[in-house]
Amino acid sequence: LHMALASGASEVITGSFPNLSSVCNHLIGENKNVILGCSAWKNRFNLEDTLFAGAVIENIKDHFTIHCDSSMMAEDMYHLHKNDMYAFIRRTTHWHRLASYGLEKDLEHCVTTNVTDVLPFYKDGALVSLNK
Repeated sequence: LHMALASGASEVITGSFPNLSSVCNHLIGENKNVILGCSAWKNRFNLEDTLFAGAVIENIKDHFTIHCDSSMMAEDMYHLHKNDMYAFIRRTTHWHRLASYGLEKDLEHCVTTNVTDVLPFYKDGALVSLNK
């Protein structure tokens, strides 16, 4: 979040599968250039974040011009796994690490789409939830 703002982003929002529609509707409504910054874990690539980026791209691509190999890869990955994301995430490193703490239901919730209509913005050093 700090890197995006330091690089001149006009706003930073946070998203995940539970607020997918809120994120996509906001991006379409703002009609600005968008950079999807996946948080990852310990500066390493993370499949769950890429899967979410693919879901966003699928939902907004008719409103934006997208010419990016990583975006194409994320969308293709989402298409391959969107019908059984629970099975897919169970194969990831992140799942195995967090499941060892008994967080399986939390991880499944993280890939459940549209269960909240809240859109967190990063503002004045904090995340502020704005109900849509």
